[in-house]
Amino acid sequence: MQLKVMPIAFAIAVLLVTSSFALTGEGSDWSKPFVMDEFTEVLYHFDEGRGNKASSACGDPELVLRTRGKALWGEREGFEATAKFDRNPSRLFIGDANNDKTMLRNCTEAWTIEAWTRYTGPGGKDSGGFPNSGFTSGVICGTDEEGFWLPHGYRSGWSFRWMTGYWPHKADYRLGMDKGVLPGARFMGNARLRDPRHGVMETGCWNNAVDGWHGDKNSFRVYDSDWHHVAWQFRYRDQTHFFYIDGRLARTVRVPISKDSKSMGVINDAPRCDIPFHVGGWLATDPGDTPHVHPRYGNFEGEIDELRISRVLRYPVAEKVRIIRDYLPVAGQNIPYSHQFGTDAAKGDVSWKLEGDLPTGMKLDAATGTLSGAPTEVASDFPIKVTATDASGASDTYTLKLSVEPGQFVTESLPTGTEWENYYAPIEVKHLAGPLTWSITAGELPPALSFDSDKGLIQGWGVDVSETPLTISVRDANGVELSQEFTLRILPDKLRVFRRDEHAVALYDWQGPSGRYFEERVTLDPALALTYANMGGDLRYSYPGRDGPYPQETGHAEHAYAQVGPGRGLKLEKAAAAFKSSPRLDLKTCKEGWTVEAWIRSGGEFICFGQKDHRTGKPKPFEHGWVCGNYAANKRGTWALYITNRESPNGKMVPGATFQSKDHTWENLDPWHRPEGIVGDESDLGIGDTEWHHIAWQYDYATDTHELFLDGKLIWKLTNPDGRKLVNNLQHNWQFSVFCPLWKYTKYGGGFSYLGPNNFFGQIGDIRISDIRRYE
Repeated sequence: MQLKVMPIAFAIAVLLVTSSFALTGEGSDWSKPFVMDEFTEVLYHFDEGRGNKASSACGDPELVLRTRGKALWGEREGFEATAKFDRNPSRLFIGDANNDKTMLRNCTEAWTIEAWTRYTGPGGKDSGGFPNSGFTSGVICGTDEEGFWLPHGYRSGWSFRWMTGYWPHKADYRLGMDKGVLPGARFMGNARLRDPRHGVMETGCWNNAVDGWHGDKNSFRVYDSDWHHVAWQFRYRDQTHFFYIDGRLARTVRVPISKDSKSMGVINDAPRCDIPFHVGGWLATDPGDTPHVHPRYGNFEGEIDELRISRVLRYPVAEKVRIIRDYLPVAGQNIPYSHQFGTDAAKGDVSWKLEGDLPTGMKLDAATGTLSGAPTEVASDFPIKVTATDASGASDTYTLKLSVEPGQFVTESLPTGTEWENYYAPIEVKHLAGPLTWSITAGELPPALSFDSDKGLIQGWGVDVSETPLTISVRDANGVELSQEFTLRILPDKLRVFRRDEHAVALYDWQGPSGRYFEERVTLDPALALTYANMGGDLRYSYPGRDGPYPQETGHAEHAYAQVGPGRGLKLEKAAAAFKSSPRLDLKTCKEGWTVEAWIRSGGEFICFGQKDHRTGKPKPFEHGWVCGNYAANKRGTWALYITNRESPNGKMVPGATFQSKDHTWENLDPWHRPEGIVGDESDLGIGDTEWHHIAWQYDYATDTHELFLDGKLIWKLTNPDGRKLVNNLQHNWQFSVFCPLWKYTKYGGGFSYLGPNNFFGQIGDIRISDIRRYE
């Protein structure tokens, strides 16, 4: 293998170019063994040369790495011992989970993760579960493992690796080492805090992408088995990743950020990461537990030495003065604003010049590069062009955009409360000048609830079942007044907790220590337990309005759940023979009728946090969400409970159901597709917010009547739909699933509907099936 790089002498010269945001000197000389300095968070020399552990050069006992089996050691002239790997998972060096240093928590402004590596494998042995798709993936280190290992707990973290290609649907799959490897990285944050806005759970900088390369991408590929230094730098300010190979800046990737959402880009806000820090590969469960994942997938083959994590950029990101490509925060109308531009690689003092105009009320300080003032007019993407010139005379010009918004409510809806439960609902606004004065200008709070006019806070107790319209107003120090209409719902206590009683047939409450395995609470029958439809990790979060952590799905279906099944890899006929459906989950034990009910919370208007549809280039609307059932995407199974706004006259979501017998399928049993069953005012019907709601589907055999309830209120009732009496006589062997309809059998991967239609976006709470009609 060969790597096309600039001569070493020139590379070092580039590194010595001064930078306002990169270090220089001995601590940042990549060509030598790394040294400790004040910016070092983690450092391993791997100089032990024997034994089954590696100690941190920082002297921190919590950073000691250990192998599951016998460690392998190599030796390198000038660098002493090295850690050696042969794709055997037992050779991985594993540390503790949830350590602030390996979680990069102390890297609040930037980080540099770097290592000396030597990949000696033939390549082409990694498939990621896709048959005949072998590429090369050599994980250097990280705290994310692609969901292959985590038996329970919270998945987040980061990974850094060498790689040739990506997945089989890409053009460059099946890439062995004859195609060379390139560095890639990923960071996963906390999806919960960015729901329901257009957030992303991760930021991928995969090596096969075409953007950001400083020259021909192929000129950076490593083909040989020699030692190479590789580094990944990231800076929060401009949300930019920088990748280096042997001192050469190979790629710059800037993460896009939406002006109206904090959620795009890297935000290290995950409360924990239950995956331990690991070096030399990805952790994986027993292959018998996850048969679709090869236990050696992603594991390194070769040697790794001199691994260091620093809380700064160690290597220059520009050769001459360059304005940092950061984003201008959104300004508020008549609100004081200040943002200072910055530069990389500037020599001496920098002077700033503005070309064109600024929004009225703002100015640019030529000496400091500070944009400040109180903009008086609303503006959208106002172009601002600035030029920075350093003492050497070198200059750079950058055009960016500033938006100025009026004061506005951030809170769009009030959480749902229940009888005799504590209620707490702060109202948030932005772009208003404090102090703020709040008031309720229309409507009255129910008894035992109060409103704090200084804080904009509703709190107290929900005593009576009620649905109260309110208008809440706020006035700021500049005299700006805003008003917003809300509806405060207090629901019956009987809806809050689904209990196990003599009529409960099945119950899932999502509680317990494991995010991979959930018991059915009525029978505790292992055959009715739920587990991951795909690998994933524990995405259970608490959210105002419901106690306890409940699972969240982004619409990808990667975090869906399914009844424990035969696993992946079996043909449909063989899998069907191995799997037995349950009369309880088929509603066959419900002789007089049934109630299927759930707590649900929509994630917002667009599925996958606003992910674009590749066909239209526009965000995919969340218009239909599978809650639970076993009526599969391939028309197998009996029934499904869903929410939908398809054919909706007011854009809101309503619950609905599908039922299939041996001879007939009753589809679209919902108010929008069958409006003749609507009870009450159509214009008030449905879910138009992102709060928790209770939905229920009831059926009565004696009258052949279907009923749908929303928040305890009957909204739809239809007798003898399609003119055919319902008969529950279909025999099938199909899995019950939550969040997505299955198209094949699944266990930790396989038949889940990745980015397919009808996947749920949001959270699903308790689910209960009963053999009576519970609500009138």
